[in-house]
Amino acid sequence: MCQAAGDSSSTERATLTAAARTLVPDHPAAQEALDVALKSLAPSLFYHSFRLFIYAQALLKTPAAGLPGSFEAFKGIPVETHVLFVACIYHDLSTLEKYDSNPKRFEIVAADEAVAVLLKHGVSESAAREAWLAMSLHTTPHIPENLGGTVQAVRLGIRTEFRGYQLSKDALTEEQWRIVKEDLPRLEIEKDLGNALAQQGVRNEEKVPRLTWAGELTKWAKANPGYEGVNQAF
Repeated sequence: MCQAAGDSSSTERATLTAAARTLVPDHPAAQEALDVALKSLAPSLFYHSFRLFIYAQALLKTPAAGLPGSFEAFKGIPVETHVLFVACIYHDLSTLEKYDSNPKRFEIVAADEAVAVLLKHGVSESAAREAWLAMSLHTTPHIPENLGGTVQAVRLGIRTEFRGYQLSKDALTEEQWRIVKEDLPRLEIEKDLGNALAQQGVRNEEKVPRLTWAGELTKWAKANPGYEGVNQAF
């Protein structure tokens, strides 16, 4: 069986520097999620997920700016740092081949996994629900940006990661920027993530409904077999 792009083999695993590890919340839910992600995700996907946590945490503290059409009445709900960490570090966990048989969209499968970990470690249902919403909507344009709180922060963190939103320089400390750039390398995240989702969609079309992001990635991959670059629907 071919190894999915999201899977990390025993010879290809992410490592976490001491400086980056200090950013991990001291909570059993966060520690369990970190352990699973380190052992399971390919390095590019793991580092991407950790960068997302850093961005989203900063965005929860910084009012969003420059969002056309935002409805300011929705301030949204922030969550504790360990809840945010689980949501971010798990948000692409469902790209693993082990989840192929689950017919739900990859965003929802990952969100379900995160909720299971959070509830196991005593997080409230309301906080777990907010994490679930943030994860389930992270690839959906415009809606999460208008919901505020954690949902907005995760979506804007994704846009920051893929250059669709400009995070202010002072949103992170100099050390956090250094960790983002040096300790959490981008590698080939666009290629690896796009391939993981498209390959999963080819294996199980039920997971990739039409007009979803994963559905468009899968459609493009099917139309361009053998292409080795970044999926052009990314």
